[in-house]
Amino acid sequence: MLFGALFSLFAKRERGDLLVFSSPWFWHGVVFSSLFNAAVLYAALKFPDWMWMYFLEDSRTGPVTLVYLFLFLYYFPYVLGFYLGRIFILKGKLPWLCFVLFLLGWEGWLIGRLFDRYSVVGTREEFFNGTAVSLFSPQNPVGLAMNLAVCAMVIYYLLVWWTFRKKRRRYMDAEL
Repeated sequence: MLFGALFSLFAKRERGDLLVFSSPWFWHGVVFSSLFNAAVLYAALKFPDWMWMYFLEDSRTGPVTLVYLFLFLYYFPYVLGFYLGRIFILKGKLPWLCFVLFLLGWEGWLIGRLFDRYSVVGTREEFFNGTAVSLFSPQNPVGLAMNLAVCAMVIYYLLVWWTFRKKRRRYMDAEL
């Protein structure tokens, strides 16, 4: 939802309708989310126990389940975040900012609750034996994929922001 809210900010000056699919900024956010989801997919295929936070005894996930999970746990929340973000930004920057801060707090709470499971990568057996590799270690097996995804996401967001500013300048110059 946070990714959707972040991209809804760009859609502030668009037409008053709230149709998310008509906004080019929505689709930029889908690309942004997909960069993140590529790393998630890699982790889900290579380290399914970690992705399920070691709760499941058999964490193998088939293609149908993966599609379902990505649609309902990643893309649907993105769409909802964009839609709600549009509603909040139309009410002003403060309501939108409160919404984003709420989402950040929610994410922080969730990571905090699962930190002991989130902070180590390995098999279920390695987790329970205390031999799983720290997420913050140079030997982290998902580190390269996650770091590349985060770098790509930051670069992409900055490019979208730059494009937004450029379009806004043209719009403001045309009004003068």
